[in-house]
Amino acid sequence: MAELSGVSVPRYAWPTQPLGSLGRWTGGGTPSKAQPDFWADGTIPWVSPKDMKVSVIAGAADLITEEAVRRSSAKRITAGSVLCVMRSGILAHTFPVAVTSVEVTINQDLRALTPREDVDPGYLAHFLRYSGRDILLTCSKHGTTVSSIEASRLDKYAVPIPPLNIQRQIVARIDELFSDLDDGEEELARAGADLATYRMSLLKAAVTGDLTSDWRAATPPAKSGADMLARILADRKSRWMSDPRNARKRYAEPTAPDPNHLPSLPAGWTWASLDQLSWAAGYGTSQKCATDGTGEPVLRIPNLRDGSVYLSDLKRSLVPLDLSESDYVAPGDLLIVRTNGSDNLIGRAGIVSAPLATPTHYASYLIRFRMTGDSARWRWIRAFTESAVFRASVLANIGSSAGQYNLSMSKLAAFPIALPPAEEMTIALDRWRAGELSFDIPATLAGSGALRQSILAAAFRGELA
Repeated sequence: MAELSGVSVPRYAWPTQPLGSLGRWTGGGTPSKAQPDFWADGTIPWVSPKDMKVSVIAGAADLITEEAVRRSSAKRITAGSVLCVMRSGILAHTFPVAVTSVEVTINQDLRALTPREDVDPGYLAHFLRYSGRDILLTCSKHGTTVSSIEASRLDKYAVPIPPLNIQRQIVARIDELFSDLDDGEEELARAGADLATYRMSLLKAAVTGDLTSDWRAATPPAKSGADMLARILADRKSRWMSDPRNARKRYAEPTAPDPNHLPSLPAGWTWASLDQLSWAAGYGTSQKCATDGTGEPVLRIPNLRDGSVYLSDLKRSLVPLDLSESDYVAPGDLLIVRTNGSDNLIGRAGIVSAPLATPTHYASYLIRFRMTGDSARWRWIRAFTESAVFRASVLANIGSSAGQYNLSMSKLAAFPIALPPAEEMTIALDRWRAGELSFDIPATLAGSGALRQSILAAAFRGELA
């Protein structure tokens, strides 16, 4: 077996040749934007890295004119050429390659190889995609601001070249198998949309009592949601009264939800507000944050997903915040997005379910409610804030000012949360989790990508011809 920069092929079947010898290379250029006649009413595709998300280039987002070709560095590239991205941030992880089905021009961040007559462009493109990771490893420039490929190294990259008829057989077989994968991925995408709808319906059934109606009929609970709420309110008041800082203060009863605008609940359930279910609430820091900040970690909107708090992409304040222990987030803290330029993000929530290894604060565009209770109740509140019922409250109370959407703390405090009896709460959460399909669409799609690489590997081992 011959080693081709990490790619193994049968030496006796497929002799190798340097990539640079397989045809004619052409570079690209950008016609002057100051020349309107280069761009106005253009008809010639001008391909840049943003167009290289497909395997076949039949057009481009930008078009230039015949005048631009005559008077600029942009050159015509014939159909059947192989385009490679040579300079772009995407080269940090992917080496985009595409074949042109029409005549195009390219910008300076691409190179085009018009293959010799004995080299099939589809075969060459498939091989370069298969070898993409190895090309990035062996041909990348180092020390540049933007990821780049060294042209002289790429020219020397070894490519196995079987006879033309074998190349075409390989391309036909790869295309056939990839077409089957494309069909499967389209089905997965449709299934993903159906699955999202199913999960939201299942969640709504859980938080409105529909999912446990049979259990409720067969097992009437000894204590109701109203009983639970009474205990919560008593514990809340006792906690407040025992705090020395409140010695000379008067206890303010929490805001209750407005019963005039709430749907009916199953027997034994009751409505409670976020204010009633929490013992404190407040805003976070407005201090700017950065990846290389020297202060405390600060939770931001990207850290709130699917009702949970994630620590990926965690940034720190630029300076230490001089916080007390109570300022740091702790298990049971519910964080809700209160202001943002996108209304889709308003009301996004995440609850801290376990202690964080490092003392961590939160940003000022989040509101923190410190929830009473234990992990079972926190799981319920997490589920409820992910439901369409909670989202309806958000949409009914959202405001806007100066291009920003917002939710005030007073409105959030009154948000209703359906509270079932403790035993039924556990049953509902267990059924919701059990009822959710475990089929992981993103992971399956990632597996499809790995299967494509396996097909290409088999092709260049000579197993598909």
